[in-house]
Amino acid sequence: MPANVVARRPRTRAEQFRRQLAQQNTRILLDHRTGAPLTGTAALPDEPVIRLERPGDLLRTASRRHDTEQAACLVVPLSDLDRVIDAQLDLCGTWEAKALRGQGALVCSILVHHQLQLQRAQDPPGQRRTPRLVLDLRIPGGGTHHAGRQLLLPDTNLQLHAEAAESFARAIPSPPPRPLPLPQARHLHACLVWAGALPAL
Repeated sequence: MPANVVARRPRTRAEQFRRQLAQQNTRILLDHRTGAPLTGTAALPDEPVIRLERPGDLLRTASRRHDTEQAACLVVPLSDLDRVIDAQLDLCGTWEAKALRGQGALVCSILVHHQLQLQRAQDPPGQRRTPRLVLDLRIPGGGTHHAGRQLLLPDTNLQLHAEAAESFARAIPSPPPRPLPLPQARHLHACLVWAGALPAL
């Protein structure tokens, strides 16, 4: 091989996936700290960050601009949210409620993303007042939250364990699937409200 010819390393699936997401302004944040606690905000900017861990606070905060416009990021930890919501579904005890386990964080993420998009449309030209949504897909012990494939949302950051990024990208078909539709998220939200796991909007 001539000295002036450099062999290019083929792009990994994670790199190809990142390029696909870039077209809709979706970025991947990698946490390189093995075994890092999920309460951290690795790779987030050194600016105010709102971390929403309780279902009631999540929906109320996203619906009120004055609570969010001072923060750079609105972080949704899916694993923490599901743990809280699933516990409420277990308390309800019916088979209908238990069938909704694992859906709460997905529903909240879709509804909050929709609300932030509405707020962003009202931002003054050239100014960013609405925080960026960060979906923390990390789960304890490594791996990625099961709802990640339904949350490839525009203008969003996805936070992953670095060691899980390649396997997550390989699990996503090309082109990436569409996110959970808003009407379906609203229907699931109504079901979770009925079960007493989420507050009414």
